[in-house]
Amino acid sequence: MKKIIAVICAVLMVLPLFGVHAAGMKSNKARTTLLDTTNMRNYTYSEAEGWYYSPNGDNGNPLLTLDSYGSASAHSAPVLVPANTHIVVHGDCYIDNACMGETYNVISGSYDGYLHIDGDGSLNLYADTYQGSNIIVPGGGVNDNSECLVIDGLTVNCYNYERNSHTAFSNKPCIDVTNSVTIRNSTVNTYAGKCGIHSQGYTPIGGVSESTADVILIENSTVNITHYPPADSCGWQYAKGLESIFGRIMITGNSDVNITGGSYSIYSYLSLRIEGGRVNVVSTPVASSYEGYALVYCNDLHIEGDVEEVYFTTTKWPLTVVEYCKTEGFSSLGEGLDVLVGSFENGNFATAPDPDNNDLPALHVKKHVDEPQNLLGDVDCNGVVTMADVSLLSMYLNGENPSISEQGMINADANEDGVVDIRDISAIYYIISHS
Repeated sequence: MKKIIAVICAVLMVLPLFGVHAAGMKSNKARTTLLDTTNMRNYTYSEAEGWYYSPNGDNGNPLLTLDSYGSASAHSAPVLVPANTHIVVHGDCYIDNACMGETYNVISGSYDGYLHIDGDGSLNLYADTYQGSNIIVPGGGVNDNSECLVIDGLTVNCYNYERNSHTAFSNKPCIDVTNSVTIRNSTVNTYAGKCGIHSQGYTPIGGVSESTADVILIENSTVNITHYPPADSCGWQYAKGLESIFGRIMITGNSDVNITGGSYSIYSYLSLRIEGGRVNVVSTPVASSYEGYALVYCNDLHIEGDVEEVYFTTTKWPLTVVEYCKTEGFSSLGEGLDVLVGSFENGNFATAPDPDNNDLPALHVKKHVDEPQNLLGDVDCNGVVTMADVSLLSMYLNGENPSISEQGMINADANEDGVVDIRDISAIYYIISHS
């Protein structure tokens, strides 16, 4: 009997920690007062609310675990953490600031330090109109270039409106960071707000440069920034997508970036580098010929590397500047890329909107793909006729259904009699022996 009691006691002792490991398996009580961890000096948690905080849990730095924090059907209080905090997200978490009755950012880092967010769950953040940002890492401390945000391996949905009212425009950015922003292996969606992702950027003494400036880095991630036009305001036309005030922007890896916004859908004080994936920008900017309201504004634009496709599109030509690079002659277009709409010459991109069809992109860059060539006997369409083509056609004629393209089937008719059959194998042998 004593052994049974001892086992029960041991189980009761570890139950408070079970929530950390049972991610997303329970329904939590919604918290309605600010979760302020900045003055917590000991391990503190609320299993009922779905949070666990250790001031030294991340190699001596603060660690906050959110396990299905909040509720999809009830208001859940904002979160305030100290500098250099690591937030781990499990399950689907819901956080908003509507229950506070005053301005609170939904998730706030602190001065003089980074905010690192990762995990295997999702963050669903709602910022009531004019009542703060979804995620903020504010400046004002003494350690330059330290207030940074990293989102890694996570899904983050930022709604800059109260979840039931759907007000379409707010004067706050969805994600607001003083220095650099890194989004890696993640999906980030922002809706409404003054800006999707904003970085002030580091301004060292002597001015900024490519080597010292902060960067908004999107790597192997999907980022969707969407603004909705309000019924009673033209403010949406001023809404921004990606904005680095004194820094630079880089999109790389297998990324997919889609921005639907107004003026400055992309603004980068220094360079805009697109080095991988796809970028699609559809903008309805303020009707003006002034470059200050350009759809894409940067010092210089570089499209290179493993880029699949880049679209810059406007719905307000001809009174809109689509793409403006303030330093002429310094942009670049990498090898293996074609400009299908617009042009690139002498280090300068030029966009070419069609005033009669605004559905066409103003600038369209795409990975170069060689057109399939008619080459008798080249069944695999690799540019040469070899025994591999004989093997592939033999498999096809034997009913093994190998993967052969439409052009490959045209090439397979090696004797040009209009039928693909065993006689074409003999014709391919002849082509090989006489090449």
